[in-house]
Amino acid sequence: MLNKIQQYLFLGLTFSAFSGITLSTDSDLSLFKLFIISLGFISFFLKPQYDIYLSFFKYFRIGCILFVVVIVFTMIVRGSGLKILGSELWGGSTYIILIFSCILVINSHKLNISAENIRIGIVLLLLGGIIPFINELLIYFGFGRIAFVGSVIDDTTVINPTTRLQTGGPLSLNLLAFSFLLYNKNQYNRIIISALFLISLIIGGLSGHRLALIGFVMFLIFYFYFKQKTKKIFFYSLPVVIILILLLPIYVELLPLPFQRMIAFIPGINVNYLVLNDALGSTEWRLKIWDYIFADINKYLLVGKGLTFSSHEFYLASQSSSDGIFTAFLVGNYHNGPLSFLMVFGIAGIIALFLMSIFYFKLLSNLKTLIINHRLSNDIIVLSAYNITNFLTFLLFYGDLNKMMPLLFIQFILLISLLRNDLRKNV
Repeated sequence: MLNKIQQYLFLGLTFSAFSGITLSTDSDLSLFKLFIISLGFISFFLKPQYDIYLSFFKYFRIGCILFVVVIVFTMIVRGSGLKILGSELWGGSTYIILIFSCILVINSHKLNISAENIRIGIVLLLLGGIIPFINELLIYFGFGRIAFVGSVIDDTTVINPTTRLQTGGPLSLNLLAFSFLLYNKNQYNRIIISALFLISLIIGGLSGHRLALIGFVMFLIFYFYFKQKTKKIFFYSLPVVIILILLLPIYVELLPLPFQRMIAFIPGINVNYLVLNDALGSTEWRLKIWDYIFADINKYLLVGKGLTFSSHEFYLASQSSSDGIFTAFLVGNYHNGPLSFLMVFGIAGIIALFLMSIFYFKLLSNLKTLIINHRLSNDIIVLSAYNITNFLTFLLFYGDLNKMMPLLFIQFILLISLLRNDLRKNV
């Protein structure tokens, strides 16, 4: 009975990760959070599975155990932010999601997910983001929103040539990964892969996210690094990419404004002044957030600031900060992974992050020796490239601890489950 329940919860969790589905139109409780808590709770009652010990996995597991300890300690010192515990602060629900995400990682050796359901889970994870993207398109064209689907824009948003489809950023990378998941020598499949590749690039361009292009490039680099047999494709396509980049100054002004914003960071490219102003504003926004952090960080090295805040502080911040910078600072949206961990959880938080990071560096050097079952090798390579790309994005560029860490934990569980399944079949 528990085995069937964990299978369904696992599939629901992967589907809900990017779907943005909420339990009510005015609720902050998403389907994703519900599945994390449910599967995390169930994992305590599952029996450990026969496992070939992956030596580099222990660092991630130890990092998660330390992370849970640090979270609980921070909640005790700074306030839990949970009304059920009598706290008057806000923001405590994020602690619960982070704790249950860590519990899932710690108990991942108890999960007994079939290879078929793992692969279905990967597909659901990668394609779930289509729902909020369609929702945003409907709002964009004036059809209203889909009920129970969260959105970064609302019906009052003013649509103009600079308007970007925000949800296209993560969907772009997900579709790219999905296209390579279909890879085989079948000519028909190659046509589908090429079409998906182009669609993912277009969606990334419509998002206007510079990270969409950076993530696109990083994923391709890691995929071809792991996939030795397809290195020829990489080297054959490299000259074409270089030529397109060199010719950018000629045709850049013909591109839609969101596309121009995506490539605005490339040196020597002259984009529309509206796009440039918007892109520079985003960069300045990050720098101001980091100024706030560096001014306060010495106070939170031993015991982190935590994620909780008072409703009064939030009201004052939202009223006094027209650009939303101080409000973002107050709720812990620091746009940098290491700074987020250091500010929110102190030095102990950074140590936990470092231990988790070891796994990804070991994955880069050890993956080729871990792939045994050739039928699953492409799935493992795609998921590894996807995991590393998202983790580096968290460390170097975006780093939203509240949103990205639970997603990174779920992606890690998918990868480690697939690796273990691959190894078990060959014992």
